[in-house]
Amino acid sequence: MSIFSNMTPRGAIISLVSAALCVIGVVFALSSWVHLDAREIMVIQKPITGELVVITEPGDYWQGLSTVTKYRRREQYGFSAPKAGEQTPDMSIKTGFNDGGSGNISGVVSWEMPLTPDAVIKLHKEYGSFSAIDQQLIRPMLEKVIFSAGATMSSIESSSERRSEIPQTIDDQLQFGPYLTKVTVVNTTDALTKQNKSVKVTQLETDKDGKIVRASKSTIREYGISLSPVTINAIDYSKEVQLQIAERQKSTQAVQLSQAAAIRATQDTITTTQQGIADAAKAEWAQKTINAKEIAQAEKNKQVATLDALTAEQTKRRLILEGEGEAAKKRLIMAADGALNQKLDAYVKVQSFWAEAFKEHTGAMVPSVMMGGSGAGISGSGINATQQMMELLSVKAAKDLGLELQTTGANATGGHTSK
Repeated sequence: MSIFSNMTPRGAIISLVSAALCVIGVVFALSSWVHLDAREIMVIQKPITGELVVITEPGDYWQGLSTVTKYRRREQYGFSAPKAGEQTPDMSIKTGFNDGGSGNISGVVSWEMPLTPDAVIKLHKEYGSFSAIDQQLIRPMLEKVIFSAGATMSSIESSSERRSEIPQTIDDQLQFGPYLTKVTVVNTTDALTKQNKSVKVTQLETDKDGKIVRASKSTIREYGISLSPVTINAIDYSKEVQLQIAERQKSTQAVQLSQAAAIRATQDTITTTQQGIADAAKAEWAQKTINAKEIAQAEKNKQVATLDALTAEQTKRRLILEGEGEAAKKRLIMAADGALNQKLDAYVKVQSFWAEAFKEHTGAMVPSVMMGGSGAGISGSGINATQQMMELLSVKAAKDLGLELQTTGANATGGHTSK
């Protein structure tokens, strides 16, 4: 049974309207509250007065019939070319270099919303949404400063020694304003064909003091937006510049190879020289070792010869002294006994010699015929003559030797001492 069955038609209508109003009231009450995340800030525009209120602290807030616009506190803007196989749009930014070359720069930059109410309200009034700030403020500013950055160098320099200057130049312009540039026509030599040609180049305007002139102030800075340093991911050069870069790389590589070869040759020369010095030093020390050994041997031989000479001299002196001693000894002995032993030996030998000779004599000792005297006298005379001859020889020998054969003193013959 329906709850409206006992009601009049008018009462039922009133009840339905009341229920609907209750539901609408509940929905309205619930939808009038808005939640603010910690990564966001919020601008509330009141319905009647149009007053703008900036809320930066996270929490739940009563909205009522106000209009709410949220902005992310921080965002990263990418301006990169699509990778191979990707269907995303090309967001890279073109730049022109001062040699007429060009290229598209890819990278990212992070930016942050200001937190002061006046700065937030100014951005809200000018752009009205977060995506509008991204596309209408950040992107155009990047395009302007990146194009001006290329004019500070040649395309070849941007690919090598001055590449690190590109993000620095972009950051400088984002903070203090883009450079004022001008396009002029200059004559140059083609790096590939080596022919003269006229090209349009972008150059920076400078004042009388040589300082770079700014085209305008930094719009991003005027709105109070904070920027992190830009990061450059790649530079896609035009085909002409790519050929020039490739040619330079070949030349640079050839120079590097030549330098490496020269360094290697120099090193080889140094190594060879040092090896030669080492070999010479080794040979020199080897010869010095030989010389030292020979000198040591010669010194040893000299010392030995000197020692031998000293020994010979000592031996000579010893022999002389021994001879002199022996001679003196003999002289003393001879002076003491008149060389009796030697004389006796000589006397014995002399007596033995003529006795042996006499012994072998076979002839008559005396003549067989004697003139005058008696037989006995002859016989006796013969014996006496022989005896006399023997005595004479003995006396002669004793005289020659200086011997005194007669006994003197108490041993004399007949007991008499010779006078």
